[in-house]
Amino acid sequence: MEGPPAAVPPPRLRPADREVLWLYLLTRAAVWTTAYCTRWLFPASGDARVPEPVLAPFERWDWGHFLNIARDGYFPGGPGEGDNREAFFPGLPLVLRAVHVLVPHWTAAGLLVSLVAGAVAAVALAR
Repeated sequence: MEGPPAAVPPPRLRPADREVLWLYLLTRAAVWTTAYCTRWLFPASGDARVPEPVLAPFERWDWGHFLNIARDGYFPGGPGEGDNREAFFPGLPLVLRAVHVLVPHWTAAGLLVSLVAGAVAAVALAR
């Protein structure tokens, strides 16, 4: 005699999840395009029309702090160095340092960490 049919495990990503991921990736591409083209649309100096590296829009704001922490630690020159690295939580620098082992370019590694974390958060919020 045959028993009940085996239950088919649900797919890891539902169709709604895939839709959320596509929308997330589309917004990330739009943000990058806007950030990259802003240099030409609103020049702040005479060299503004010189092309910058493709990943340059992601090397702004707090990126320098997180990069320095991931690369050098919180106190590379001893306590009290003066750049307030301790104000930044250690999660991102730790993951960034781990991903940097596989992705040698620091900015690309940081972008990968950020994109994956954002995608997971977008799917979790959509559910």
